[in-house]
This record gives sequence, structure tokens and C-alpha cells, in this order.
Amino acid sequence: MTENEFEEALRDYLSAEIGEDQLITNWVVVAATVDPETGEEAGFTYSGNDAAPIHLRLGLLQTVINDMNNVALLNVLRPRRPRGDAS
Repeated sequence: MTENEFEEALRDYLSAEIGEDQLITNWVVVAATVDPETGEEAGFTYSGNDAAPIHLRLGLLQTVINDMNNVALLNVLRPRRPRGDAS
């Protein structure tokens, strides 16, 4: 798959997710990687729009990090049911 094909597929997917009335101006895709032999986490890789300046790509990545931190915090603060409570 070429980068242009990937970007077109990504735009199609995002348009379906957020609605075609939204304009997608830039993007960054992040994927976690694992060691194929051990299954242990190896890190992550990302791909971004090559035409976007680095400060924009870094800003998008920082936004994702902030969002993930907020979700993790909400999960910690959410009341938990006791393990034996099946209801």
C-alpha cells in the first residue's frame, strides 16, 4: 500500500467515524509494537502526514497522550463494584 492509498483509506475511515461535514486537516497514527518471539511490549511506531510540520505532528501526539492520561485518571476515580457483586 502506498502512502497516498493509506491516507485516502484513513480519510475515508475518519469521515465515516466523525461525519463527512468535518474537514480532516492532518493526522497521526500510533501503533503499539511487541516482540514477535516473546510477546513483550517493544514500544510504538507512528506515521504522520509528511506534509505536516513537525510541531503539528508533535502537537497531535501530545493531544493523544493527554487524552489517554485523562481516560486513565477517570478509570481510577470511577467507583468499582466488589468482585463478588454480579449485578
